[in-house]
Amino acid sequence: MAQLVMNMYAGITRGQRKKTNLQNYLVVVINNDANTTLGRYTAASADGRRAFTSMSNGNSPFMGMDKNGITAMLNSLVKLDTTIHAGAVQNMKFRRRMFSTYFDKLEAL
Repeated sequence: MAQLVMNMYAGITRGQRKKTNLQNYLVVVINNDANTTLGRYTAASADGRRAFTSMSNGNSPFMGMDKNGITAMLNSLVKLDTTIHAGAVQNMKFRRRMFSTYFDKLEAL
């Protein structure tokens, strides 16, 4: 579904270049602050987020909904075609022990 939405959204946006004097007109896949503001006006989502609450930060699953781990999340993100947008941001948070007890796993990631 993400690929379908991204391809449609990026395609429509790219098509608007003809209305500008710009060489390119591309989307940037970022959600660093609008997730809180727009979440207040957004219905519940399929990932388990309740209606009118903050959406996930960046391109991550909603908090606690990453059931198959970080590798699965990253594998999902790389499915989006990077040639049709101008970049993406991925915010990830790790517990402190990830940098001490599990640093070898973090380094492998």
